[in-house]
Amino acid sequence: MMKKIYVSVLFLGSLLFAQDALREAVNNADFDAVRQMVKKNEIEEVYCGKMPPDTALQIYGKIFKAMPEQGFISCPLQFSFAYGEKVCSDKKQLHVCMDVLQFLQMESLQGNLKAVNLFNQVSAVAIKNKAYQKPIKEIVDTLVWSKCPKKELESCKEACQEYADSTGDTLKLQECLVNPIKGVLKKKTVTKPSPLNERVKDLAIEGFWNSPISLTSLWLKNIMALKEIKVIPDSLVPDMAYLQRAIEVHKEKGTVLPGKDLFRFCAGWNGSVDSLFMALELSTRCPVFIGVSDARDGKLYKAIDIQGSIWIVENINYEIAEESICYDREDENCKVYGRLYTWDAAQMACPEGYRLSKDSDWEKLETLAGGSTVAANKLKSNSTDDYAFSVMFGGYANKNQISTLLGEGAYFWTELETDSRAIARSIFSSDEGVERFSSDKKIFMSVRCVKEN
Repeated sequence: MMKKIYVSVLFLGSLLFAQDALREAVNNADFDAVRQMVKKNEIEEVYCGKMPPDTALQIYGKIFKAMPEQGFISCPLQFSFAYGEKVCSDKKQLHVCMDVLQFLQMESLQGNLKAVNLFNQVSAVAIKNKAYQKPIKEIVDTLVWSKCPKKELESCKEACQEYADSTGDTLKLQECLVNPIKGVLKKKTVTKPSPLNERVKDLAIEGFWNSPISLTSLWLKNIMALKEIKVIPDSLVPDMAYLQRAIEVHKEKGTVLPGKDLFRFCAGWNGSVDSLFMALELSTRCPVFIGVSDARDGKLYKAIDIQGSIWIVENINYEIAEESICYDREDENCKVYGRLYTWDAAQMACPEGYRLSKDSDWEKLETLAGGSTVAANKLKSNSTDDYAFSVMFGGYANKNQISTLLGEGAYFWTELETDSRAIARSIFSSDEGVERFSSDKKIFMSVRCVKEN
């Protein structure tokens, strides 16, 4: 009993102040010191920083188990990744489980591959939890109609008529004139389905439509699995029938399917999409990508012809020692967003036959996309992406290799120097425009490569 009381006090203390020693140890990756603090009951808060999820579970596992809600609030990433399946198997933790699923979906929207895979695993565990499938009872205000007392006849008639007029209920209006009735609000207990399945359905559908296109096939796999167990209805499954309905709506309105949606279907259903367009006698087709192999490390990239310029439409991921890094030094981030380079390293990053994009290349691209103030709409993976350019928001790192703005901003070097600085481009997930700016050459940014056709 004393242990449980102490844990409660521990979390109360976390609301009041932070323990500098704990934070310093975590930030310096001195996890042995953190482990000793927890073991000796010397901590006043739970703090994870950038601690690996498995390490967080080893250190804070007892607290995660005893107080899952506070554990999630304190360490959402570590808790979700290391303890998500466990908490969703607990019959008493429905709301924390749904918080975990929400967090994993939000991470996927930023391009986190692990988050999508884990969402699939955690949602499967949650759906199998019989306690989460039980209907819930909810007390609601219900309007109950009863015969009007004689002494209230006139007031009842007026109130009844007002209600009938406001709702457009003509039958009720007639009833009010002949036999006035009185509406009284009463508390009533109603039974509703468990919210879990509905939440999983909404998160999976949103994940498919709003995550980077590179994650389309993973979300589609999850949606098809949820369809099989009746969590997602057939009408919401983004399959060929769904695409045909969407095309027919656009055809009737005289509009075209946005590139963002088209490329998503192309990524998920391959050649079936072009076959459907041919059957409907439409000229639209999936983009034709050129495969680019980097002989230096064997990595494969997609490229596409955009008005005579062959752009590699992925961020380059070729390692240059000391002059290139993965965001937060996590290899998984390089797989999704490519590497971040200093300007000097950017000059050497492109595969043979391709070069670092010039300032003039970007100007041409921006003009094609409607001008720099709106061009981002047609270039971003989370917008229409009409040219399959698929900008993803890999952030940047400063001269000290401290990374920031993952999921929010994309930064690209150009070849153009201005004395000790160089010209770059930035695109933000929430903005319409492409910004041109000058930067210190020691900053780490993404690289896009191009060549003339």
